[in-house]
Amino acid sequence: MKNILNFLRPRKKLHIFYKHIHSGVGKNRPDWFSHEICFINLLRSLDQKNLELDVDLTVLFDGTPESYEENFISRYYRDGACNFGGNNFKFNLEIFKGGSQRLAGLHLLNKVRTMNYSLNDYVYILENDYLHDYSWVRHLNQLLSSDIPVDYISLYDHPDKYPYTKGFHESHVNLQSKIYVAGDRHWRSIPSTCYSFIVSIEKFNEDLEILSSDRMDHQVFDELAKKERLLLSPIPSLATHCMVNLLSPGIDWDQFLLPPMASRLREGRHE
Repeated sequence: MKNILNFLRPRKKLHIFYKHIHSGVGKNRPDWFSHEICFINLLRSLDQKNLELDVDLTVLFDGTPESYEENFISRYYRDGACNFGGNNFKFNLEIFKGGSQRLAGLHLLNKVRTMNYSLNDYVYILENDYLHDYSWVRHLNQLLSSDIPVDYISLYDHPDKYPYTKGFHESHVNLQSKIYVAGDRHWRSIPSTCYSFIVSIEKFNEDLEILSSDRMDHQVFDELAKKERLLLSPIPSLATHCMVNLLSPGIDWDQFLLPPMASRLREGRHE
């Protein structure tokens, strides 16, 4: 009976808001890193037939029309359409002038707030330096289709929670987590994550004041914890923040680079 009811329910919708600030690569990056690599990886993870969720992608480009034309994203979105793969997902673009991480983040939150989404929809607020496992949509759908009362989801299994790793943070020395299973993935409760996360539109609206505060990301989740919000991340990870010593453990992330790009990177010929 439960399977029949799940079949009759409308498909869940996920709205991805990808914040792209035109900037350099920055420090402490893996040798293979570029923002374009992360972007292509995201597109490839979405450009699959029969995705388990209805997904649309909105790229919020912080800059000017002139800087957009010079940026790599313009290669994949031209004349109002996606120029990547089989167009198996909706792709939208907005160019705006934020000028800083803080202002760009507020613009993103306000954009989500003004969209006419169902309270049962989900939004993925995503920064531009994450690499994804190609199967992340399937695993996310398994979690959202379960009875687990999750409020916030991070696809990033942060190494700061694992003793004896370079990324471990001493604040987690006594961390205890609840472990859940959804489909073929384990999920653990965590106290905080970076500012790339998935949340229902209903909880987003309820928590907007906290989300739009000028607190650091871990401080935001400290405040959300006071509202007893359940934040989960997968084991093993479904995405990684692309920083040296902060890559999610136990995964060879090279496998999620496009083969031609991976070989070019090994030869030291990436931009």
